[in-house]
Amino acid sequence: MNVDRPIATKGHQADRRYAEAYAASHRAAGETLEARLAIEDLILLDGLLRDYRLLDVGCATGGYLRFLQNHQHVTGLDYSLPTIEQARKLQVEFDIRRVDYVVSKFEEFDAEAGSFDAIRLRGTFGAYQPWPCSAIAIDKTRTLLKSGGMAVASYFEPPTIVHRLKSTLRPRHTLSISQASFERIWKVRGFQHLLDIRLLTCVVTFWRKI
Repeated sequence: MNVDRPIATKGHQADRRYAEAYAASHRAAGETLEARLAIEDLILLDGLLRDYRLLDVGCATGGYLRFLQNHQHVTGLDYSLPTIEQARKLQVEFDIRRVDYVVSKFEEFDAEAGSFDAIRLRGTFGAYQPWPCSAIAIDKTRTLLKSGGMAVASYFEPPTIVHRLKSTLRPRHTLSISQASFERIWKVRGFQHLLDIRLLTCVVTFWRKI
């Protein structure tokens, strides 16, 4: 049985064992500082906004949503049905309120323009799909955000000269991307760069729709 992670770009969903293991990791995280640091962008977003509507793209089993306090409503979006089924179980277990889950690819997700105050793309774009391929995702993000709304995304800096060359010569085949290229993709689509959170594995960035 295949237990690899779900990858929407390849039409590959998670199997039951993967989804259960993912849910177990969210269940085991508890209320520790370490658990909160793993979702520091979400905690920061929750601290910056009040009574907000969030679209969390690539939410997986969604157990970390129990840490939110100031949201009006969250839509957790994931391509993989088994992970969403586990998310709904965790929702009951942790009494996670004002959250619903939708099984869909982001590009096929149907919502009214201006539906959200914030959209979190950290779990999918820039993690499973290279950003140079994701211009359509940024355009959709802009459409779904309210005026002045915030987007959160991540990118992976090329760690070596080889990766840097690959990101330049074959951008559609690598997750690595330079900071300049990443920022250009967003800025030309009407976003203002707000701040970065630099982690060991990636850089998480905050953007405002202008």
